[in-house]
Amino acid sequence: MSLRMGLFVRGALAAALFAGPAAAETFNYTGGTGAQNWAVDANWLGDAGEFVDKYPGQTVGTDNANLSVNLGAGLTIGIAAPTTVATLNMGDTNATPGAQSVTTSGIGTLTATNIGSLGTAGAVNNISGLLIGTAGTTVTSASTNPLNLLGTTSLLNGGAKTLRNSSNQGLNINDISLSTGTAAGNLLIRNDTATQVINLNGVISNGAIAPAGPGTLQVNYAAGTFHNKVSSTYTGATQLGANSPNVNSTNIIYTDGAFSTGRLIFSGGTAIKSIEGATGLGTRTLANEIQLAREARFAGSESIVLTGQAFQTSSRGIINDIAAGKTLSINGNLFTDSGTNAADVGRKIVFSGTGRTEVNGVIDDKLGLATAQRGNVRQAGTGRTVFMNNSVVAYGAGTEVFDGTLQLGTGGAAVGLNGHALAGTPTGSATTGTLEINHSASLNLDTSTSYNLNINHVGSGTTTLSDNNFGSGTINVSNGKLLVNGGNWSGQTVLTSPRDPGGTGNTAILGGFTATQLAAIHIGQPVTGTPNGGTGVFPTGAYVQEIDTVNNRILVSGNIPTSAPNTWDLTFSSGTGTGTANVIVGANGTVGGTGIIGGFLGANGIVAPGASVGTLTVNGNGIFNGTSTLAVEYDSSLGGQQVDILAVGGNLTLNAGSTISFANLNSPNNLTGPAYIVASYIGTLTGTFTNVLNIPSGYFLDYGTGTNSNITLTAVPEAGAFLAGTVVSLLVGAGVTLRRRRK
Repeated sequence: MSLRMGLFVRGALAAALFAGPAAAETFNYTGGTGAQNWAVDANWLGDAGEFVDKYPGQTVGTDNANLSVNLGAGLTIGIAAPTTVATLNMGDTNATPGAQSVTTSGIGTLTATNIGSLGTAGAVNNISGLLIGTAGTTVTSASTNPLNLLGTTSLLNGGAKTLRNSSNQGLNINDISLSTGTAAGNLLIRNDTATQVINLNGVISNGAIAPAGPGTLQVNYAAGTFHNKVSSTYTGATQLGANSPNVNSTNIIYTDGAFSTGRLIFSGGTAIKSIEGATGLGTRTLANEIQLAREARFAGSESIVLTGQAFQTSSRGIINDIAAGKTLSINGNLFTDSGTNAADVGRKIVFSGTGRTEVNGVIDDKLGLATAQRGNVRQAGTGRTVFMNNSVVAYGAGTEVFDGTLQLGTGGAAVGLNGHALAGTPTGSATTGTLEINHSASLNLDTSTSYNLNINHVGSGTTTLSDNNFGSGTINVSNGKLLVNGGNWSGQTVLTSPRDPGGTGNTAILGGFTATQLAAIHIGQPVTGTPNGGTGVFPTGAYVQEIDTVNNRILVSGNIPTSAPNTWDLTFSSGTGTGTANVIVGANGTVGGTGIIGGFLGANGIVAPGASVGTLTVNGNGIFNGTSTLAVEYDSSLGGQQVDILAVGGNLTLNAGSTISFANLNSPNNLTGPAYIVASYIGTLTGTFTNVLNIPSGYFLDYGTGTNSNITLTAVPEAGAFLAGTVVSLLVGAGVTLRRRRK
């Protein structure tokens, strides 16, 4: 640029512009400190050090303004006209830096593509009234200090714009207006990395034009950390996450209205998208409708409550990593599917993470569509998910507990699973999930259990396992009463078609059953398949998820690939009341029922066979420890079996301190038989009951001898009577014989 030469220079500049685009030029500020006017030629030098006859911004989009100079007391530059520069670098370079400010007023606007917040560390750099143009704005692309956007930052004519922080020093923003009057705005606000920070200290508003609806995207928090310190008022949707940059994003919210009044969308890329409550500010409540197109993570040291409805648009999950002692509460309804695809075979909602999630709303299949109700729920991670009331479970398919704890109820009313299949961890997994039952009422859990699952009964109420449950794990009854009434079930092999007639995609719907075959199949039952021709691979760890008796078909968990054969040989596994699970009775717990315990029985509390009078069968060993009691009931009004029986298929061990009690005998004076079996064992007997309470007058306990014997309540022989050979078999039940005196 030549020296100051009046009209000659301006004429040369005009000729250059007429010939083509002007080259970018850097203008270096040389004016004094204090308040200055941007449009003063004398305040600027050209990039070659010459005086210039124009100021930065006259060559639109190519000029660069450099305010990174030693200013001493500081500088404030006011812009009174529309000004556009490619790069604006700011920052006092004095050893003790002051502040630099660029302000706009009236018709003055600043549009800058790159802003560098430079100067000596600790310098304060402010811009008031930044206008984000069509090219977007890169903020602090090279920075040694934070940048403060004061006043209102606006989108030029709305549209889609980007506000980007590529600095590790931070970006502080006051109010944002999403439109200037001609179109609704859409803002992508992003850091370049997960460690960079943007502080939102003001309100994000619609501006002059509102979006088309609450589901119309307006603000996308793409990457890095965002501190949302004030409630925003824009009415469109908010998206957390983006495909580019595919970087973790965290929104720390200081108010309940941190986001818009529209939809909150977790979407874009595979990186984690998190919401945290600001530390020390208490519980945060979000009323936004939530769309789960990616996993949604909630973390931090404060509780978060979701009151709006949430729905999936693909099988995703809710990750709760909120700190111990705090909760994520889902009070709105949660849908496993958006409801837009009537042919969809069901989506899975996954609860994971390390925190406590309380579900007060209803978990249902489809939003606005009643067909194809096959959504299911999985508990994963090491945390705890609590179904707070019995209305929670409205989804159509099964429940999986692969890790952590799924808790039913909180000590009051009973919460069940409505007959859903209950699957534990698949074979070979390194984790084991836990189902915790906590109520003070009565619950009929008509739910088949498969694979490896621990069940903890901690409430004071009574729970009945009434289905043909099968699986493994440990059933711990530390409080209340558990009745095992489910019994044996026999599996079979069938030949069937692998795909639903008219179905599409990688489904796991199997048809071609007869009504008789289908009647013998059970929800939750493990199923394996081998191809009858072809080379297809059946899903590992599959189980029966749904039974369609109208079309004689079943839905199996997992997908059957399209390259599968036309038919499969299917094997449905068999099981008992508790499968192979071991049952441990705590000091305050009771186990009873007329079903089958597939593993061993370890008693520290009460074992009360029957659901009045009946037989409880244990396939494994039975161990009664010092605080245990075998409670025996007698009812002379019954025909056939009149006394409870514990039938042990293995060894029976009676340790020191163990008790047998006959306190619940209905009519002890009506005992007339010579012997009543109260327990049987196939293996060997070790020890005797230390305490025998309320034994009827005229009777004693006979422990039998050797193996495969009985413990009987036996009448004391009358003087001179010869009883040998005078007892006959009256009843055979669960492999035991009840003896009674011949009349």
